[in-house]
Amino acid sequence: MLSLQSIKSKAKDNFYVNKWPCIFVAFISSVIGTASIMISNIGSDRMISYDESSLSTNTNISIGFSIVTLLLSIFVTNVIAVGACRFFLKNGRGETPEITEIFSGFTHNYGNTMLTMFITDLYILLWTLLFIIPGIVKSFSYMLIPYILANTPDTPYNEAIAKSQEMMQGHKMEAFKLVFSFIGWWILDALTLGILGFFFVDPYYRASLTEFYESVAGNHVSVNV
Repeated sequence: MLSLQSIKSKAKDNFYVNKWPCIFVAFISSVIGTASIMISNIGSDRMISYDESSLSTNTNISIGFSIVTLLLSIFVTNVIAVGACRFFLKNGRGETPEITEIFSGFTHNYGNTMLTMFITDLYILLWTLLFIIPGIVKSFSYMLIPYILANTPDTPYNEAIAKSQEMMQGHKMEAFKLVFSFIGWWILDALTLGILGFFFVDPYYRASLTEFYESVAGNHVSVNV
């Protein structure tokens, strides 16, 4: 297992080698994820701005927006996230991937990718509803699942979940420290209204998570498909 400093240093080097594609892939993934949140917020706003005569209509609209958000997350957003992981895996392995790799989740066993990510989100939600802390711990236990799917899309959901938990044993604190180390960057990103995030923080963060996966896996090989 590499040190946190080594992981971030290597991630930064990988990012700069293929800078603009990394920026655009991170941007596309973030925009799609943000779009889902905005749709959900629109539904919430409609629920807040109501009078008695429109309560039923606004409730139905809010439910509709929530359903759309859920469907987008299950069938699109999660799959795009796996495609972004696949891009950064290839980039970190010196394969100079195309930006279109972000859509690879739709062409490499889409059904399994979609199902596995949905079940992962469901597990995290259930653990969080039980207690907040177990939910956070489980989210770190499952954090390598998108990379496992990006590397081997045919991995059944139960095997992907079990493998991520096994790989993260003894490494959850390192993962927490890695994520926590970006708080300063995210504050600066907020101060620049997202400009720093677009050009540097988001792709650097994604490259760091990718290098963390590679370090834990200890297996730098070509992506399997």
